[in-house]
Amino acid sequence: MTDDCGNQAEAVQVVTIVDSTSPIFTKVPDDMDAACETFDFASIQPEVTDGCSDVTVSEETAEVTVTRDGRTMNGVVRTWTATDGCGNTAKASQTIVFDLDKPTITAQTSMGNIAEGAPVCVGDMITFTAPAGGENYLWSNGDTTQQITVEAYVPQTFEVTYSGNNCSGNATFNLQVVDAPDFAIVPVQEYCDGQTVDLAVIANGVTTIAWSGPLGFSATGAKTKIEFIAGIQAGWYVASAQAIGGCSVIDSVYVAVGSETCAEICGNGIDDDGDGLVDCDDPDCNCSALEQVVLNTVCRDGGTPNDISDDTYAVFATLVGTGIAGDAYMVSGDADIPKFYANSEILLGVYPSTQSMVSFDFQGLDDETSVSLGQQAFSPGACTDECTLQILSTEVTECVEGQYDLHVTVLIANPSGALRINGKRFSLPDNFGEFTFTLPNLSCTGDLGVSIEAYFEGQTACADDTTYDAPCPDESCLPIEIEVGNRP
Repeated sequence: MTDDCGNQAEAVQVVTIVDSTSPIFTKVPDDMDAACETFDFASIQPEVTDGCSDVTVSEETAEVTVTRDGRTMNGVVRTWTATDGCGNTAKASQTIVFDLDKPTITAQTSMGNIAEGAPVCVGDMITFTAPAGGENYLWSNGDTTQQITVEAYVPQTFEVTYSGNNCSGNATFNLQVVDAPDFAIVPVQEYCDGQTVDLAVIANGVTTIAWSGPLGFSATGAKTKIEFIAGIQAGWYVASAQAIGGCSVIDSVYVAVGSETCAEICGNGIDDDGDGLVDCDDPDCNCSALEQVVLNTVCRDGGTPNDISDDTYAVFATLVGTGIAGDAYMVSGDADIPKFYANSEILLGVYPSTQSMVSFDFQGLDDETSVSLGQQAFSPGACTDECTLQILSTEVTECVEGQYDLHVTVLIANPSGALRINGKRFSLPDNFGEFTFTLPNLSCTGDLGVSIEAYFEGQTACADDTTYDAPCPDESCLPIEIEVGNRP
């Protein structure tokens, strides 16, 4: 300082700042389990601050072993040391445990979890769940979600790769599928009001068979009857059973009922009018003369069905009755014979084996009151060794609670094994003919042009395919009707 005369004096104060406070870790990563094959923990770092100077952080890692629930697992301890400009330090650490078990896919059915290698049934819906922790998933079937649901048809391996949240890896699941046993309802005809319907199942390796149908119909056993059926009983009849291996099997058949009572058809072995009398035992047949017609169906040269190259069959008829020898008759229908005599067997005609059924009407010419006898013959099978598989038609039921049934009618000849339609296996009631099979409980999507593929097991070259339109689950996918009016 200086006075008025210019005299000066000075004083000095020394201030010493001492920093003895260590840096502070404001955020330290939590201890964690890394249940994945590859874990990137370099990006997971702590946060630290200091009130006086910049801080440098160093990291050291040390391998450790951790015992948990009786299992010993590997891990690392990451130790961070924070140092400020005055040499003050602070430490923090994180322990990461690596699960020695490879991440796995879990699988469930409606009955609960299933272990890898444990068999499931054809048609079971399987839900697979990939290991948790990833952000991105890619399954071998192309799905990109953590969880997928598929229908079991054939044994196969499902694989998923996943990444994200510092984890990456892959996992597989080997799905084993038990083929369903043979189980099929024998096809039925259309019935008239008042007839008795015989229902039967071709089945092997199943337990008790249960039936259900319209108006609360229920029954058990491989065979059952619907006596004196009425029109309100028409509909789908379902047979189900439990296979010996634990799988459920099911099949259905549509029973159609006409609106009128059937007239008795003489000579077909069926009680058409439901009065308990068949053919000539029924007074309606008036069999005082011609009692029945016996048809004999053979391949054209009389050989066995599988060695004839021209693929045709012949139908012969013999008339049976009291005192009919020498009487004249005519045949109409799939044969046109204006007059023949009931003395011997006659050839009605030759037909391609692809024509599964032929029908004939026999009428007496000597007696104007003679009744007409109807008779049918069926192809004995393809008179060739070539395989035939043709999809004739498809029919979808209405969408009920999001599901519908698909009925596929096919023509077959000389199959090598069971029939597969879109992967579902069907047993064949015969080696030749026209049959209808059902794919039940399909999801209503409203998709147009849905593909159907049919082939025989062991003979995939003998196949056919077509498309159909799936029903809509609701009105949102129906076409919009636009009303067009005249402009003023």
